[in-house]
Amino acid sequence: MSVRLAGALIKRVMVGSTAAKRIMVGTGATAVQVWTAFTSMGMSKSGTQVTTTNSTSSSANTITGWVPQAAYPGTVIDADTSLVMSESGEVTITATATISSSGTASHSRGIHLRIDGANVATDSTTVGSQTSFATSYTGPVTAGQKIGMAAWVQATTSGYRNLTAAEIVVKPTV
Repeated sequence: MSVRLAGALIKRVMVGSTAAKRIMVGTGATAVQVWTAFTSMGMSKSGTQVTTTNSTSSSANTITGWVPQAAYPGTVIDADTSLVMSESGEVTITATATISSSGTASHSRGIHLRIDGANVATDSTTVGSQTSFATSYTGPVTAGQKIGMAAWVQATTSGYRNLTAAEIVVKPTV
């Protein structure tokens, strides 16, 4: 949700000489956030990553090789494996990936969206011809938390195990 004043989008709010991080309306437990200085972040997978032979949902491979997306210049990536949250707040995180398929053989494969290494959302299939995966999480995050992805393909043929593209985007829900 964007907040406008006289038609202009509010990008920054000052309280004296201090920049506000959010504006709440209401009192106590019924207060709702109506504006945040939190900016969206995003990263894309660079290059192809081959998952390990016969990996499973419980042994999914951490995706590495992330680069910040140009549209989100404030994105910070930690150790090539995860996006680091710059602020706390309510967000929607979307994760997408493409895993190559060399045919129509049925085998388990998919992606996990992770926060601090814990799976928070998953998209998976056993349909051999499915190559696109997408999942999302909406809820709270805390500054410093790490957002990442893991993937698996329960197959031995390398042509089935190539993660050729991936993206994670974090947007505030307000």
